[in-house]
Amino acid sequence: MKVVIIDNEPTILRSLEILIRPKVDSVICFTNPDSALGYIKDYGHTVDILFADYFMPDMNGLELITRSVPFLKPETVKVIISGHIDLIPHMSDKDLPVDHLLSKPFDLDCLLSLLRLPNQIQTYEQQ
Repeated sequence: MKVVIIDNEPTILRSLEILIRPKVDSVICFTNPDSALGYIKDYGHTVDILFADYFMPDMNGLELITRSVPFLKPETVKVIISGHIDLIPHMSDKDLPVDHLLSKPFDLDCLLSLLRLPNQIQTYEQQ
């Protein structure tokens, strides 16, 4: 399984990578959404799960996922991560190309469950 993670905060990016790496074959990380999009344009057909932080400069996670969809496999799981899910507009819109919402700080059980679940919109918030 190949996972791509995009978060402009290096500490959060590294933490998420450390949590996921033992459970998957490959983890590719980006702090810059434009660089991630370039990678996805070339290798999106190999990505199984895409995690994108919502609040990033230049391009938010929803924009990144929307622009990535043509290059991803239909079964690629697309996850928005954010410390402020309640501030994200329109996330309940069923037409959005997002399968899951994951709240920061990460709950390990919720995070790892995403590595096993099919594409069904769900929100995972820290209790």
